[in-house]
Amino acid sequence: MDRNKGVVDVLQASDITKPPFLYKYYAFDEWTHCIFENNEIYLSSPESFNDPFDSKIRFIYEGSRTDRKRFLKEWSKKHRPELSRKERLVYEKSIRKQGLDLRMMADGVQDEFMANRSRIGVFCMSEDKKNILMWSHYANENAGFCVEFRTNNAFFSRARPVEYDRVLPYLNLLEPIWDKLITKVTLGLLTKAQDWAYEKEWRIVDVDGVGIHEYPSEALSSVILGCKMSPENKKRIKEWCCAREHRPTLYEAKEKEQEFGFDIISLS
Repeated sequence: MDRNKGVVDVLQASDITKPPFLYKYYAFDEWTHCIFENNEIYLSSPESFNDPFDSKIRFIYEGSRTDRKRFLKEWSKKHRPELSRKERLVYEKSIRKQGLDLRMMADGVQDEFMANRSRIGVFCMSEDKKNILMWSHYANENAGFCVEFRTNNAFFSRARPVEYDRVLPYLNLLEPIWDKLITKVTLGLLTKAQDWAYEKEWRIVDVDGVGIHEYPSEALSSVILGCKMSPENKKRIKEWCCAREHRPTLYEAKEKEQEFGFDIISLS
């Protein structure tokens, strides 16, 4: 599989079959009311993620001598615009003879990649509303809640599935595609280690999108309260939901009696 091409296809494809609903696990905190009262969610920078491998890619150099010369020509035009055509040819030849072009390539792209990565906003969701590990890790040890969002709207239809692999995704710096920001960054953002496959994750990736975003009110379909949520926090969420123009259905996660897992019980 051409992984570079695959990422472009994932980003641009309009025929991706999405689940009708995606789920976001939350701890209850001072910002919780914004989700219900203001229709606000927060897109985080990849730099804040807990997985040290998340959003990382490795760079490779596979191509012909012509590819290398083409890259160096583009690089020198961009970074040494003061040189005349003759001076640039001499400069490029000297760089190639010393084998410095690959190092320049790696350093330049890595710096640009990291700078762009910090500006990308990411919203992570899951196909699974009953996962024991996610209720424990992301919903404050079951004292939080899980929000169900409809995907049949412009905002959440942007979500793309995360692929799980045993090797880091790579980018071939000798291919013309390397200069496309969205391809470089999302190559890592949409690939995670196989260990995380249980999350069944989908992500909204927004260039220059770190921060608060408003979602369509009608997209909030239901809310599942954690099995250890306090009575006070349950009361607050119920009040916020009842005050909404588009009222979400309220559920509560209950521990199964004879097996590991949760039953999702309607509170209406």
